[in-house]
Amino acid sequence: MRHARLLLLLLAMVSNGFLVAPAATPAQPVEAPVGGTPGSPVHVRAELLRPSGAITIGDPLDLVIRIEGDPGAQPGPLHPSDEELGSFKLLGSHTDEKTRTIRLRLTPLAVGSLSIPPIEVPFRTSSGKEERGRTETVPIEVVSVVEEGKTELADIKPPAEIRPDWRALLPWIGGGAALLAAAAAAFVYWRGRARRPSILPGLDPLARVDPHRWAREALDRLLGKGYLEQGSMKPFCVELSDVVRQYLEYRYWIPAPERTTGEIAAEMARALVPEEVRVELLALLERCDEVKFAERSVQASECRRWVESLTVLLEKTRPRREGAAVPLTAAAS
Repeated sequence: MRHARLLLLLLAMVSNGFLVAPAATPAQPVEAPVGGTPGSPVHVRAELLRPSGAITIGDPLDLVIRIEGDPGAQPGPLHPSDEELGSFKLLGSHTDEKTRTIRLRLTPLAVGSLSIPPIEVPFRTSSGKEERGRTETVPIEVVSVVEEGKTELADIKPPAEIRPDWRALLPWIGGGAALLAAAAAAFVYWRGRARRPSILPGLDPLARVDPHRWAREALDRLLGKGYLEQGSMKPFCVELSDVVRQYLEYRYWIPAPERTTGEIAAEMARALVPEEVRVELLALLERCDEVKFAERSVQASECRRWVESLTVLLEKTRPRREGAAVPLTAAAS
């Protein structure tokens, strides 16, 4: 009779939820007594999963709430307010219908012996009935991050040394080097093109022409344009100056088309041009400059005398070997 009463007492304790074996978990859960709606076979059990070591303010904690007793029961969404949680703050909530659990991510806001208050949990039984259960209080100890008895402010930690990852910059460095190389090549090409003599009308850059012959033909074309008959002295002097400069380019390899008259004088001296030729050509270039830039008036008869003097000078500077060819492709291409 006595044994029968003990057996009945144990059965009553199990039915009321006092004897529930805790589930084994590697995270060392802190279990709360189960709870549920009176007369319902479904039980609500809460366990706190916490990291190893002491818990301090701001540490994330996971409170797992399980629905047990009815294999078909499903938990509902749960988002407790800050007032319901007391000294804890809700960081997130996730309901998993497959495992029939609700995971609340909490963090403590104070230190000392705290307790996660009871939380009302909605769920639906296998028969479709909406019910609610309530977890029990879960105690927890939260320690301070400041050592006991130490109230001075700690020194600021020195800045962390972060070494740059130069490998990430390699594509940019390579691209910059390629751009610099392209810019340098373009500049060299441009300088080379700028130093090449301009091609006057009637000059074939692919032909090998005697400079004297070319200059005589250029003067004939200039006289045939009718500038002197029309009184257009400035265009005539501009083209006459170009003929002289181009002739110096092909006869003495002086970059005269790119130089001022003063610079041409220095270039002619370095090229060992005879003094008589230097004096006469420079005088002719200066007269043309006065008409081009100073708007000096000049008569057609005077311009014809310039052409005659230049023709005589061309004969003086004619190469000794008749028909000696000067390659113009390198200078005019």
